[in-house]
Amino acid sequence: MTSEENPEANFNRLLVMAIDETVGDLLGVAVVRSLHEHLLRFYGVEVDQIPNQLPVVHSAFEKAFAVGCKTLEKYAAMRFYKHLRLQFVEDPRCGLSAYVEKAKAMLQPMHQTV
Repeated sequence: MTSEENPEANFNRLLVMAIDETVGDLLGVAVVRSLHEHLLRFYGVEVDQIPNQLPVVHSAFEKAFAVGCKTLEKYAAMRFYKHLRLQFVEDPRCGLSAYVEKAKAMLQPMHQTV
């Protein structure tokens, strides 16, 4: 993280990176580009908006990958936690959005000022 980058921007950048790396590793780099194009064309979501549009991303994953959506989201969450240096604890009830909210909660005490 650069000194000029705020924690939220870094958090969002790492989240997009984790999603892209996971999709790329599991499905190929070309699929990452296709995913970005699909999100923009059919949902109006730009790459930098992905962190604030996780329910839309989930919907796109669900339509494209059906039952594989849960696995894809879990692996993206695992990679995201690794980037954040957080311990990942699998919860079968969680999708990517829930894991992201848990990560925010874990990091919150670190970023609060006294």
